[in-house]
Amino acid sequence: GPGSVVSVLKRRGLISGCSCSDGKWLEGSFSLLNVSFDLTERGLDEIEEIGAHLFAYLGMLQRTTPQKWIFDEMKRLAE
Repeated sequence: GPGSVVSVLKRRGLISGCSCSDGKWLEGSFSLLNVSFDLTERGLDEIEEIGAHLFAYLGMLQRTTPQKWIFDEMKRLAE
């Protein structure tokens, strides 16, 4: 949505899409989250900016307490 990492990066012409999935084993290590960006030509040259936006968002999530409405919505969607 508006103001999201994806919308900011799309507006800046750095990505054309994004997908997220749960973790998996990858070359002997485990991840909890997998984020993939479809880079534009410009995005290939601005990979550091893309990473900065992603890690700023992840940092914000770490500082934010879990909210019950998010849990409830995820639970409802899983039913």
